Amino acid sequence: MIRKLEKAVRAWLGAEARGAGQDGALIHVFRAHPGPAPPADFTARVLARLAAELGWGRRPDIFAHRGLRAAVASALALVGVTLVFLPDLLRPLVRRAGAGEMGALGDLGGWIHGAANAFSAGAHWLAQGLEIWRILTAIGEAVAAAAARPEVAATLLASALLAIAAFRALDSLITSHRSA
Repeated sequence: MIRKLEKAVRAWLGAEARGAGQDGALIHVFRAHPGPAPPADFTARVLARLAAELGWGRRPDIFAHRGLRAAVASALALVGVTLVFLPDLLRPLVRRAGAGEMGALGDLGGWIHGAANAFSAGAHWLAQGLEIWRILTAIGEAVAAAAARPEVAATLLASALLAIAAFRALDSLITSHRSA
């Protein structure tokens, strides 16, 4: 069996040297090889190990990123701060719903009146927030209109170039001071 393999390898090497028939000779080498067939689950084990090495199939830890941790922490802090002020925000609504002309808070009319008052207060707060955005939009439009003029754009470009040159000079001073 080994002589048959050696003969097949020599035939293949000869075919490689001649440059003709090397594919057929290589097939004969593999047919002459006496090695046992791989187990049935060989491919599955190799691919499973490759997947484990490369991290395929693992669920990523979404809390591994610092930015997401910071966002979750700030959201929880905001909820905590909101919960501190929540009783003060709800007290007027409860007074209006419970002590008004509609009766006690357990009454359906009282609940409806309280919900209407809460909706009205929310709409008022939303209107105030939109007014702030209108002011900020007007400021942004004014800055954009000013920046669109050629002399302002040239001034901004000159300022940016001056800042780049100053940074470059400062960097060269610091690196020369460190190397000395």
